[in-house]
Amino acid sequence: MEKLDPELVVIVLDGFDTIIHKHPDIAYDYYMDKSPDKILISKECTDNNIFTHYFNKKVFLSPIPGNCGMMMGKVKYLHKLYECVIDYYKKHNDTDDQRIINIFNSHFTIDMDNYVFHNLNYKERCENYSKFGAIFLQTPGLLNYNRITRMIKEYTPHFIEEICLLIIIIILCVTLYSYFKSFNHIK
Repeated sequence: MEKLDPELVVIVLDGFDTIIHKHPDIAYDYYMDKSPDKILISKECTDNNIFTHYFNKKVFLSPIPGNCGMMMGKVKYLHKLYECVIDYYKKHNDTDDQRIINIFNSHFTIDMDNYVFHNLNYKERCENYSKFGAIFLQTPGLLNYNRITRMIKEYTPHFIEEICLLIIIIILCVTLYSYFKSFNHIK
């Protein structure tokens, strides 16, 4: 990045699961019109329910977080964001790029309308892609054993309070059940 013109607009894609659906010039024109002083980042695919919003707010600090798999912006803005991400990683040893990017959300605008970027949810991946208007489509990885284990490892630390509360509730329920069960035997 240091060798590129700071004013050059670049598009960053997770190439293995991104489909270029329309010509990238459309994305450039949209960016220059709507967000030339920030990075434009894709919206994380989310289900519109209370659990997803809670999870996203706890982990990614926003009910509708940006997704670092697709973004575009001038080199100078991307370079600044990546410096922040690297500094944060060095200080906190946090390797979740998605979380770290969202900590620095003042650096970007989320493509809320999926005009340039659209992260397809699991249901949408089975549909005909021609129905989507975005220039770039991303298909998230499948839920498999490795992905689930990685998610548990990465996200559990953000839910320590909830896990402790759940354990207390379970212990309380088991204790009350045992108490009342033994009480009924006495009668």
